[in-house]
Amino acid sequence: MLLAIGTVLLVRNMNKRIKRLPERFPSQEPPDSDSSPAPGS
Repeated sequence: MLLAIGTVLLVRNMNKRIKRLPERFPSQEPPDSDSSPAPGS
């Protein structure tokens, strides 16, 4: 019984957090790979 109650509370909490997330995250530029040598070169 305690496991079921804990699961319900966990799912409700996670759903609230997911709804608060922004729909899109700002695009992140990957680090410059030109300056670092490629592995195996």
